[in-house]
Amino acid sequence: MRIDFYHLKKTPLDRALPVILEKIYASGKHALLRTDLTERVSYINSLLWTYEPGSFIPHGEEKDGLSNKQPIFITTNREINPNNAQYLILIDGVPILENDSFERVFYFFNGLEENELKKARELWKSLKSRQFELHYWQQAPNGRWDEKV
Repeated sequence: MRIDFYHLKKTPLDRALPVILEKIYASGKHALLRTDLTERVSYINSLLWTYEPGSFIPHGEEKDGLSNKQPIFITTNREINPNNAQYLILIDGVPILENDSFERVFYFFNGLEENELKKARELWKSLKSRQFELHYWQQAPNGRWDEKV
């Protein structure tokens, strides 16, 4: 499984996440977005409808129903993959689970927050020792993503 770490330094999550989700949607893949914060589910649901005039990222959460039809599904539930997503997006420090079987995982963390940075480093070390394909993306001063090797 491929795991991409996204180190937020310049752009906050609520600006960076929709851009990644647009690319995922354009690729024809489905994504499952996990957070541990119930209020964050509603916030992201609303954000994806309003973040950019003219943008369209079809998505939903449990209260919307038809979860199996959503190309992007937002949840706090760690036990489900109702939209048969190939991609998993983790925010707010949600861990990668042993039973996760996605093609690709996107792990976003705030690099300006010491606790999140420490947690991401520990997770990287743990996953590297288990032979996952790891990629590390860091925001450049202009906001673009640069892959670090």
